[in-house]
This record gives sequence, structure tokens and C-alpha cells, in this order.
Amino acid sequence: IDLSTQTVDVTLNGAVDALNFDSNTLSIDASNNRVGIGTASPDRMLEIEGSAPAIHLDSSAGVFIGIDRGSAADKAQITYQTAGSNMWYVGLADSDVSGLDGTEFFIGEGSGGDGDAHLVIDGSGNVGIGTTEPSGLLHISDTNAGGEVRALTLRNHSTTTNSTVTLGFEGSTGSMGADTTLVAQIKGIRTGNGASGSLELWTSSGGTPAKRIT
Repeated sequence: IDLSTQTVDVTLNGAVDALNFDSNTLSIDASNNRVGIGTASPDRMLEIEGSAPAIHLDSSAGVFIGIDRGSAADKAQITYQTAGSNMWYVGLADSDVSGLDGTEFFIGEGSGGDGDAHLVIDGSGNVGIGTTEPSGLLHISDTNAGGEVRALTLRNHSTTTNSTVTLGFEGSTGSMGADTTLVAQIKGIRTGNGASGSLELWTSSGGTPAKRIT
């Protein structure tokens, strides 16, 4: 069929599987205005179904996927499922969700950031873990009435005595990550068989600790 010199409007009957190519390689659902690849009954505008469905974008220059919602009160997200059950959501928050204004990026178990939004990055770049309203660059929050909240764990996997885990505080001069930029440090040091240790407080990048707790 040569359509190079004309425009053709094809009208199909109003069936779900109105036009099918090569046993579901491509199916057009004219009843609901949907397209199926690998299925004759797509449940969305485009559904790809198979044992290992995949999309491959290949470009010699830039390549993009755009997700554009109507407003901050709408959802823009990717849903991850297991056997048809929703498990995780990743995307832009819904402003209709309490505590969110719709500008946040989130990872959680609730659609649009509703319920369990485990990680939130707000419009200022602040990161919240366990909170949708981070008050600083990193805000970690949890609730354990009468118990312990282990908010952060640092580990050195070495079993050698005197192995150290360090939390460093840098000044604004010098190369980021260089020892010479450290203005203070907190060091956890393994002693003996690892069942105990010591804690050192440093106010410089070298020399001796200002305080050692054993």
C-alpha cells in the first residue's frame, strides 16, 4: 500500500480486538482506544505483555523519556508490582496528600506519596527519610515508643583490631574528601574481638584526639 501522496483515515469497528497483526504482535482496541503489544486486551492506552517485555531506546545523540502531569494535584509516577500487586511507587508527589505540596520527589509504598513515603526530596533539595518534611539537607525520623531508633549505622567490615569507622566534618576550603579539609572527626574503633570498642572525638585532621571514650 503506497500512502506517500495521500492521508488516509482508517475507521475500525468498535471491538476490543478490532485489528490484530500476527497473533497479538500488535492489537488495536477500538472500543477503548488502546494499543496492545503481545496482548489483544490491553488495560491501558499502551500495554506491552510477554515473558520478558522490554523497551529499548537507541540514539546516536540524546535520548529522553518525559512524564508530564496536568498539575501538582495529579500523580506522575512509576508503579512497581509483583504478580499484579502494587509494591513501590517512584515519582512526583501528589499535592492532595497531607504534608506534601506536589513539588517533592518520592519513593514509597503509597501512590502519590500517600502513606509510607520512605524517601522524599523536597523542592529545596532537602532529603527526608521517614519524614515528608525534612528540616535540613538530611532529616531522618522514626518512632519507637520506649525503644531505640537506630537512625544511622556506619560499618567497617574488617575484623582486624583498631579498624576504624570515621564520621568527618569538612571546612569550606581545600579539595572535598581530602583529609586536610577535616575540621573535626568522630571515630569508632574496634578493640579486641569486636564485642567492644572505643570512641574518639577529634578537632583536627591529625595529631591526637581531643577526647577518647572506652
